[in-house]
Amino acid sequence: MSDFNSNLITKIKLFHNDTERDEYYDEKYSFMLYVFEQIECIYQDDITVCDEEFQKYGLNIDGFYFDEDSNVYNLILSIYGEENTDDSKISNEEFTKKVNSIIKLIESIQNKKYMELPLSSLTYEICDDIFKKIKESELVVTILSNYIIDKDIQKDSIEKIGSLNVSFNTYDLNNLKEKFVQLN
Repeated sequence: MSDFNSNLITKIKLFHNDTERDEYYDEKYSFMLYVFEQIECIYQDDITVCDEEFQKYGLNIDGFYFDEDSNVYNLILSIYGEENTDDSKISNEEFTKKVNSIIKLIESIQNKKYMELPLSSLTYEICDDIFKKIKESELVVTILSNYIIDKDIQKDSIEKIGSLNVSFNTYDLNNLKEKFVQLN
């Protein structure tokens, strides 16, 4: 039996503590930064961590970066369990709930509902920036997880949300194992 997940979690904890991130935010954000740096070569300084959650509005985003070269807004959703094993699965209902929170964020950008958020919030700032430039930009959502996610519900396609074509990429535990093996 593989212990990929426990090794990954150990690396995340070291990464989290090594940079004194633990004072600022939850370990799931270090998971997001570490994985992006390893498999996408997107460095932690290029990703904006968004640790706000607006349950009242049912929307969420964990990270964001704008790729100026390709004119793409990248929204990141991190689903992380620090006690996970290589057998840890997320339920279809929980996964769908989390994905719907980022879909709702995209919808709120299109219908300007994000303007109900506090003006001082980072989420408002991100949504406003996307709203102003969405006509000439692309939107990509990356879902990172150290859970196993049923293939049937993974998002790995282009979906129409309102008037936007949004590209979805899912990296669950199995995808991460493959990616990390390719890197070594």
